[in-house]
Amino acid sequence: MGPSYTTHRPVRFVPDGAEPTSADALRVLTAVAALEHSDTSGRGEAGDGTSPELQEIRARLDLLVALVTQLHLRDATGLLPDRAEITISAEQIEWVCKDTTPNGAGVLELYLSDAYPEPLRLAGEVSLQQSAADGEEGMKVVFRPQPLDDDVDDALRRHVFRHHRREIARKQATPVAR
Repeated sequence: MGPSYTTHRPVRFVPDGAEPTSADALRVLTAVAALEHSDTSGRGEAGDGTSPELQEIRARLDLLVALVTQLHLRDATGLLPDRAEITISAEQIEWVCKDTTPNGAGVLELYLSDAYPEPLRLAGEVSLQQSAADGEEGMKVVFRPQPLDDDVDDALRRHVFRHHRREIARKQATPVAR
């Protein structure tokens, strides 16, 4: 398995779900990348050259996106799926599920960002394994997506690599307790 990262995100597997389109998956990955880029591209730190007016506009746009997201989620779905600790790579996505998740083909719905209300939907296959972690109840779910279009595959690999790199940087920045 190549680069991966671990996060807590809402996720669900829908057996016999409607086949997702590559265009939808690419739109979600592109939107999440744009939102993440704006999160890391300087927020008006002292001395960065960003005007106070631009800082205020950014703050208001962030608030607007958050409010629209919450309204959309409430009206469109009523509820988000449960959050789980998920390990994401371009080849597979793993998490521990406490309820029943069937083996076989279906559609994964993974909410990559709290700021973007639409899930990444990928068709693929689930296999279940006994959870190996001590004290963890439930089954380990391993989702392997069907082959993706080149553009979607590239966007997913970039997403995973960005988060993998950030996860490594966070671990290196955290002092080791002795």
